[in-house]
Amino acid sequence: MIRARTALTERSRGVFYRKRDPFLHFHEDPAGLFCDVKIDGRFRRHPATTKAQQRTLLARVVKLASIPPSRIPLPHRGRGQGEGAR
Repeated sequence: MIRARTALTERSRGVFYRKRDPFLHFHEDPAGLFCDVKIDGRFRRHPATTKAQQRTLLARVVKLASIPPSRIPLPHRGRGQGEGAR
């Protein structure tokens, strides 16, 4: 459904990009199926095991993917975070 409802590009199975940037990917662990979605510059884990979880995830991804990348706020990098921190 993500393929049909967004302009994201699937570069490999279950790994979607927004232009050049990774946007979401799926993975499975003993607790179930999960999707990591980039929100505010960081990947956030969302459960995707049940049909209800998948519907919620799809609605969120469609909404986030429709926001232009320049309008999504970047995380604030305080002291001690990011490149060059010591």
